[in-house]
Amino acid sequence: MQRSRSSRLRAGIPVVLALLLAPLGACNALLDNEQLPLAVSDSGSPDAQVSSAEGGADVVTPHDSSVAPDVNVTPERDAQADAKADASASDANVAPDAAVTCQADLLHDPANCGSCGHSCLESLCVQGLCDPHPVVAFDSGIKGLNDLVVTADAVYFTAWCTWAELFKATLPSSGLTAVGSGGDCGCGLAKDGDLLYYGNVVGNQPTPPGIKSEIYRVGTQGGTLVPIATYPGEIRRIRADATDLFFTINYGDTGVYRVTRAGGGTPTPLYKGETYGMVVTGEDVYVGGGMAGIVHVQKTGGSARTLYPPVSNATSIAVDATHVYWVDEQDKRVYRGARDKSGRQCLTPNVLDYTPKQIAIDDTSVYIGGDPGAPIAAVNKDGSNYRVLVNGGTIETTNLTVSGDYVYYAQGVNTGAGIWRVAK
Repeated sequence: MQRSRSSRLRAGIPVVLALLLAPLGACNALLDNEQLPLAVSDSGSPDAQVSSAEGGADVVTPHDSSVAPDVNVTPERDAQADAKADASASDANVAPDAAVTCQADLLHDPANCGSCGHSCLESLCVQGLCDPHPVVAFDSGIKGLNDLVVTADAVYFTAWCTWAELFKATLPSSGLTAVGSGGDCGCGLAKDGDLLYYGNVVGNQPTPPGIKSEIYRVGTQGGTLVPIATYPGEIRRIRADATDLFFTINYGDTGVYRVTRAGGGTPTPLYKGETYGMVVTGEDVYVGGGMAGIVHVQKTGGSARTLYPPVSNATSIAVDATHVYWVDEQDKRVYRGARDKSGRQCLTPNVLDYTPKQIAIDDTSVYIGGDPGAPIAAVNKDGSNYRVLVNGGTIETTNLTVSGDYVYYAQGVNTGAGIWRVAK
């Protein structure tokens, strides 16, 4: 089954209304606690039956390595690197506590790429930026690449309407092994220990009940697929804790649902509404809810509440101990807000010249990917030091994650996809 996913990822978002609602000076607004009602569950219908009961694979397939992100030297990249080099050179005479300086060639030294001490690890330094390393070379047979899970020795990912739904690629790079294959469209992935949980979307467009999603469990090395749950609509994200799975439906009966990892029960609705990103942490679930903004609900249910209304369209989301981070696609900025709802801050006060679509975080930084032409970029969590890691290419970034010393990113939708990593 082949079908375009990108054409409806943002279906139903009222762009005109979003633009009318976008306050240009809303970067640091303090916002009221708006209550959202918990919607009535529709999961008791026959279509929501549950069967009793985390990703990817090693059959080598031909790769079209003639297509890849545009990481070659460009005038913009050259100018950017020259600026970095000039800034570093001038810092040597500024003050004793200025940035570390060195005598290295900051445009080409892989141990001092763009700035002193910034190592490219396995890659070359090209005009002050580290060249990304292909983990999964661009493959025209992969029609879109969704959730990523990175371990010490492998990358697991779900693929959209490809010859398998769940793949494994051994690091630093290798061919693909199909870990889960039901013949349809993989979307959503969670890992816990040696188990993977992933979603499989089956059925026909345009609307449910023609589309339904199945959740399966399988070992990291493959094996028998164990069905966990079935639910009408298109699954987007899956997350796991010690006892339960949490999943989002973004096309159909949209919302966040909980089901036991063992299966055998009816999924419980936690929140009904648009869901473009989800994080499960502690006792909390946070949702990038599009026009609903950043939404919080407890894992056990209860009333959902809006932490931060959107500037226009809140989508990809990340959470640390104190803050929620998200992108606003219409506003073209990245935000963070305190989890205690004490305030919101623009991390990129200047409107980006691309549409941010994906974010990930580590202890110090927020990493950003976007639409075709967008770079892989980073900004400190306090909003300082915005920098480009990889120049923009021709392919949309569909997933972004951070592991160890690297940023991993997937690019591609309907004409092929691949996964790359670059030193942070």
